[in-house]
Amino acid sequence: MITRQVTCIKQSKEKGVITHICGNWELPNRLTVLSEDVVIKQFKAMTHAYWVVKGKEESKVIIVTINNKEYLKTTPDNTKVDNLLTLPECGL
Repeated sequence: MITRQVTCIKQSKEKGVITHICGNWELPNRLTVLSEDVVIKQFKAMTHAYWVVKGKEESKVIIVTINNKEYLKTTPDNTKVDNLLTLPECGL
């Protein structure tokens, strides 16, 4: 399984809904952007895993289903905030 650190995100106009995750996975100093749908398919196929580092804490990115829609979020840590949502917006 390929593991990747998420360094920034893209959100929909309704804040709090992640549409893309981003990181330097393919080439150094070049941001790769993946849609939420692609990440969910990779997760279900068990080909990729993603995580977020916040301070000294590392949280896995997981899928949750709310009202029959799948979303990305992180596993709970010692904060109540989803660590994905604390990442900066991808500047694309």
